[in-house]
Amino acid sequence: MTATASLARRAAVEFVGTGALAAVVVGSGIQATTLLWRDVVLLERRSPAVS
Repeated sequence: MTATASLARRAAVEFVGTGALAAVVVGSGIQATTLLWRDVVLLERRSPAVS
């Protein structure tokens, strides 16, 4: 294995790992937002309406 091939392989693995990490971070943010708004809606339904 040459140094160039090794560098290309390391760069590809770094790219895949960074992409996976970004997907997890974005996905967890979307999930957190979804759960937050679902809880807000549930709280509004449980609270008595104040006029």
